[in-house]
Amino acid sequence: MNTLERKIAKEDERAAELEADIAALSEAGDFEAIGAKTKELTAAKDAREELELEWLELGERLER
Repeated sequence: MNTLERKIAKEDERAAELEADIAALSEAGDFEAIGAKTKELTAAKDAREELELEWLELGERLER
């Protein structure tokens, strides 16, 4: 479970960095780069969600 928790934390950090990048790009008006970073952010959030589901499933199995 610790491995999954570290992976989840890593995806959280990645998402936060991407959100900061998007904010900076927004100020610069670089809409093409914003689109690319938004896709990366979506992928990071999807990866985190998958890891969280895996973590929950593992927790349920360990409780049995």
